[in-house]
Parts: sequence; C-alpha cells; structure tokens
Amino acid sequence: GLMRQAVAQAVHHCTYREAFGGKLIDKPLMRNVLADLALESEAATTLALRLAAAYDDGSERERALLRIAVPAAEYWVTKRCAPLAVEAAECLGGNGYVEESGMPRLV
Repeated sequence: GLMRQAVAQAVHHCTYREAFGGKLIDKPLMRNVLADLALESEAATTLALRLAAAYDDGSERERALLRIAVPAAEYWVTKRCAPLAVEAAECLGGNGYVEESGMPRLV
C-alpha cells in the first residue's frame, strides 16, 4: 500500500507540474523513472495476490510454496519499500521534502 501511494503521488505531481518547457510527465527520463516505480509497485501487489491465492487454495503444494515464499516476499518488499518511497519523493523535487506534502510520512 505504501509503495502504491508513493507512486500515485509521484505520477500525480508529474502530470500537473510544468518545468523545463513542458509537463514533467512528458519528459522521457521522468517517464522511465515513473515506469520503474510503477513496475515495482505492481510486482509487489502481484506477489501479494499470488500468495493470497496460494493460501486460499490450501493444497499441499501451495502450502509448501507459502512456507518458502512468504518470508522471501516479506524480506523483498520491505527492503524495496523505502528506496521506492525516496525515489518517488525525488520526483516531487523540493516539494517532496515538505512535511505538508505527505511524502515524508511515506519515506
């Protein structure tokens, strides 16, 4: 959820912020950064949904998957969450570090 919120704020900001002669969202490098952030957020969501489906299934094979995948997923998602939030805050520039923006809370 935190990853998704950070990506949503970064995309929203870049959609409406004008700099360097146009909208930030129209700049190729900014689009690449936002795409990377979105991809990582979607990967974490997909992983969580796959593990939820394995839990619902309840078969022996799925329980074995859960024993291995849940700790690995927890480690991966929590390790990647802070860097993603920092990168999203950098998309906002100086505004990303202002307490009223909400982004510092995510970081």
